[in-house]
Amino acid sequence: MKKWLALLALAICLVFTTASADDVLKIRIDSVAYVETEKGYLCLQCELAEENDVMLSVTDADGRLVYQRNYGPCIGLFTSENIYLRMEDSASDYSIHLSSGATAYDLIVRKKVQRLKDNTACSVGLPLSQLNGRSSWQSVTLLDWNTLSSGPVTTPLHASGNVTLGNVTFSLSGNQLCVNASTDPLADCEITSSSVYVASTRSEVESLGTQNFHGIHTGLGSGIVWPDSSVIAVLVQLTVSYNPGNLPGSPQTTLSGQGALYQSLQSTW
Repeated sequence: MKKWLALLALAICLVFTTASADDVLKIRIDSVAYVETEKGYLCLQCELAEENDVMLSVTDADGRLVYQRNYGPCIGLFTSENIYLRMEDSASDYSIHLSSGATAYDLIVRKKVQRLKDNTACSVGLPLSQLNGRSSWQSVTLLDWNTLSSGPVTTPLHASGNVTLGNVTFSLSGNQLCVNASTDPLADCEITSSSVYVASTRSEVESLGTQNFHGIHTGLGSGIVWPDSSVIAVLVQLTVSYNPGNLPGSPQTTLSGQGALYQSLQSTW
């Protein structure tokens, strides 16, 4: 019984420590000295002409030993196990040293934050949850006709609820609202789709962020005829892919004056 329990424990351990093949960088340490990767694991290979014990060690940027193993005597094509590289910052450097007899190889591996794909981004203003009680990190921007008549209004664009990706600019052209977005070059951002929802009535505001929204729905760069209301609520919802490393954290989702504008909108219902 104990034997079977031990085998079961080993099997469970293997399941949780085995890396997906798609998340493993396999590289020849005898042919490269520096590499960058977004993958979580590293597998090293090299050709050994003589049989000797293979020692492999990994240290982080602070010189701390994070991995060490004696693989015993090896000859021919050596292949290490999959070595997990922890992500400590937007980019983490690791020094790899492999020795076998008189042969030694060194490699620097820079692990970078994985690119985030098909995430949601929106303009900052007032939390959507305060407008219709729905649980969401997203926010809505309240706009006032008189303020926009004096010039464009720019708010931060935040993504995934935790980073500032760029800015959203609202402007007027005649009686039409124009919405445009710009992103931080560090993000290498791709906007794959955009939706702009404009609400002015109670029922429209309450349906913001739902599939049942029945107000004005368009995309970035499109002219939107301003509704018959001095204040409107706009949900800018973008689908984005970007590199999160080095991006500033998300600002607060409530901007100064947004609460007062929402009260002004409510007074018209």
